[in-house]
Amino acid sequence: MAVGKKGIIFTMMAIVMVTIVLFAIRPQMISHSERRIPVIESRVDVANSHLSYLENSYLQRILRYTAFRGMNAYVEFLRHQYNDDPTNFPRTTTKMNLQFFQVMANSSMNGTCLNCSHYQIYTMENHTLNDKLGEFKQVSKDFLNINISVIPRSLTLFQSDTTGPWEIGIILNSSIEMNTSIAQWNITEVNTTTTFSILGVEDWFGTRNTWAFSGAPSIDYIVPANVTHWNREALIGHINQHTFKYEPTAPNFIQRFIENYNQSACCGIEAAIQPDLAAYAFTNISFIDYCYYGRLCNGSNPLGFFSLYNVTGISTSAYQFKIEPYHYAKERYNLTYRNETYPDGILVPVER
Repeated sequence: MAVGKKGIIFTMMAIVMVTIVLFAIRPQMISHSERRIPVIESRVDVANSHLSYLENSYLQRILRYTAFRGMNAYVEFLRHQYNDDPTNFPRTTTKMNLQFFQVMANSSMNGTCLNCSHYQIYTMENHTLNDKLGEFKQVSKDFLNINISVIPRSLTLFQSDTTGPWEIGIILNSSIEMNTSIAQWNITEVNTTTTFSILGVEDWFGTRNTWAFSGAPSIDYIVPANVTHWNREALIGHINQHTFKYEPTAPNFIQRFIENYNQSACCGIEAAIQPDLAAYAFTNISFIDYCYYGRLCNGSNPLGFFSLYNVTGISTSAYQFKIEPYHYAKERYNLTYRNETYPDGILVPVER
């Protein structure tokens, strides 16, 4: 059947109308897409900034906070173990890292909750690493509509030239998962490094050894001696105030923790044996703590028949303080001086 002229005209008119409608709609579609792209980019930028803040600021801050509290809780746990199970004492850095991670991250040890068991250690209650990560997760969801999770996996403690003797370095290994309504991030390997102070932390080395030697712990806390020029009077204050001193031939805090007596040139610390411990004092051993408990330093650079000395004004019949040549030297405690009161000096040789 032939198509009439009118049919052709109507068909062409219909095609033109459809084309006009399509051209009218298309710019609006393009306009909506173009407006959506900046919104997506902005949303991604916000998420990236939030992730950067987490990795470069927040994780470091909460590590310093929870690590300091965690170290005190860890020592408290070890005090419980002295009578319960001394095999739990850390003898290697690997075991120390593993135990400390459990305490800091979850306030637990080998699956046992420290604050809800017979230990009754509440130092980390609501203050663990996972508690703080949970708070960050909730704020991210509530205010930014971002779902983010940090999964801590392990940590490493260390001391070096960077930390010095009065801080501990910590490296936390974790992974991060984050997603928004338009994008997702999965970071499988995140290593966060920072340091935390040990000032005010209990000296587990001293606690453990005084307990072993006397049957009761004598608890001291890490406080550096505020001394610029050492002499006998400064040493007396050092003893009475239970302070600590940097010493490059001594072990550092971590080494003391695991009974490793090797030297730490960057970070070694030492203290003096206290008068209240003199009842079980050894003979012929220096009263510098790592020398005393490690049975070290008694033969250090012996001067003829004598290698240990009492100190006039410090050593008594009850407190038989002794010191060896390395530590009495001018570069250490500076006990070699003479004056009108002590024309022969203040060091009295101890006969073997």
